[in-house]
Amino acid sequence: MGNAVGGLARTKGLRWPVMLACCTMAALLMAAAAPRASAKDAETRHTSRAPYLIIHLDALSAQLFFSEYDAGRLPNVEHAFSNGKVVRNASSLFPAGTESLYPRLKNLGNIEDPYPVAWEYYDRSTDSVHPAAKTFMNLFLSVPSYARVQFITGIPGMDALAGIALLNTPRMLRDYPIVEFFWFGTDASGHVMGIDAQVQSMRVFDEFFGLLMDSLGDEQVNLVIYADHGISTLTSLLRWDEPVERALEEDLLFAYYPNVYLRNPASADDAARRLADLESVDFAFFRLAQGVVAGWHKGGKVVFTSSSEGVSYSFEGSDPFGYYAAGYGGEAMPDREWLERTCHMDYPAVPVDIARFMANPLAGDVVVAINPPNGLFDALRQRAGHFGFSRSDLIVPVLLTGPDIDLATIPEAFWVHTLYRDILRIEPRNQKATVREPNSIALFASSALCAMARENHPPDAIAPPSGSGVELRLSPAPSARMILTKADDALICLAEASIHRDFLSRVWAGGGLAWSDHGIRLEGCPCPTPCLSGRFELFLGPLTAELSVVAKPSFTSASSRLRYDIISGFAIEWILPKSIGISLSW
Repeated sequence: MGNAVGGLARTKGLRWPVMLACCTMAALLMAAAAPRASAKDAETRHTSRAPYLIIHLDALSAQLFFSEYDAGRLPNVEHAFSNGKVVRNASSLFPAGTESLYPRLKNLGNIEDPYPVAWEYYDRSTDSVHPAAKTFMNLFLSVPSYARVQFITGIPGMDALAGIALLNTPRMLRDYPIVEFFWFGTDASGHVMGIDAQVQSMRVFDEFFGLLMDSLGDEQVNLVIYADHGISTLTSLLRWDEPVERALEEDLLFAYYPNVYLRNPASADDAARRLADLESVDFAFFRLAQGVVAGWHKGGKVVFTSSSEGVSYSFEGSDPFGYYAAGYGGEAMPDREWLERTCHMDYPAVPVDIARFMANPLAGDVVVAINPPNGLFDALRQRAGHFGFSRSDLIVPVLLTGPDIDLATIPEAFWVHTLYRDILRIEPRNQKATVREPNSIALFASSALCAMARENHPPDAIAPPSGSGVELRLSPAPSARMILTKADDALICLAEASIHRDFLSRVWAGGGLAWSDHGIRLEGCPCPTPCLSGRFELFLGPLTAELSVVAKPSFTSASSRLRYDIISGFAIEWILPKSIGISLSW
């Protein structure tokens, strides 16, 4: 612990028996409080399922991903999954967006579950609008707390910082059975700068991913990479809200793409006809009857009928999806069969996506769709987007490998929101961390800079501390530890708890007691002084930078240190500028 070595040890005479007794008592208390692992527990920890590292690549269509993958421009990803399962036709959901897909993935839900149906939507049960800010907050809170900082690293231009965060995932794998990592940069760069920028972000990811694989070495990890939805190049950005208001006038209650809510839901057929005539709308769907969804488009009408056998599709006028020309005969098919038969087509499994989406009670009375190359006009004037149900919007890559993943049972096509529930069969919610933090002991000696300072100090001045000492860190539980530091003529005993953690940093806070000859003495022995502590750790792969502060009634001391992990359990430490040492952790 750098603070004790840095500022509290400037006098001599602390009695070793007192110090030794305090250290011994504290160590015994910690040992007694620490949970004792039985032989069975130890065996479970070493032979149970390997941890899962699940990497979310935002907004990557299968078409774009595999154009790079098959050309050898993602060599590290290709090497990692050379013996794994590469799924080329997984499907997202309409409307394609993280706010729709991720809650269903994380909560093991279904398409028609009452999760967000858009960034904003109208809830008839409460007669109120669910705002976009609330939808974002719900999405933000559904992401693991340690991963929320990645919304910031997803800003265009922050890929290098996201890559550094990726290098720190082994620290999380040490503590959690399931670690989720989010690479949001591919989505933001695609929207703002176009597909070429998205490709560049993907290549940066591959470079850092290769470094991560090198650091993991032979460690057993279940590894998954998936995209939550695709993205399409847009050549026309169309106004939508104003044309909808003009087309429906007083019949309109609320509209936010893709949902349109009417004052009189019974007029949905007529409203859908009017909306389908708009330049900015390709399809307008409505509920025709129980279990029946119809949709108007400029070439006619489509009908999706749900039954116990699955979903059937018929049309009047032209077949906009090309299913009948590909051999479909009007029969009802289960959801998976729809996806398997149409995942290679321009419009994969539209009957399932639309029928299930409109079974959601929060969906609009009319649901519209805009397919690329058209998109919605907004302030960003985005170059790429994901508004429709085209293949580039919905079909995404999923790659899997690991000792606990049954690769032989994974189908060639499935819906991404079923990845946790049906493919991996894991429960990502409310997972418990490891039983404790790592314990460690460190020995420090004066560095060359400290020795020079001691040699050159004025004869009548108090010599600076030597920088020698020992530090013991013991953990009785997750996110809690005790730190005992003996440095020169000072002893500090602290108890700290982790109050924040992410892939890049960790913050600790606590308090304890400090002994030194600066304090009050009783019968010749120094009395303990209460103190508060704070500690900030910044991670860069095997390198950790730590800033610590100890506040006493009389003064506050701060110090910084660098720690470099050489091999598992061993590290070199430098308390700037006066101490160097070596530590052992277990």
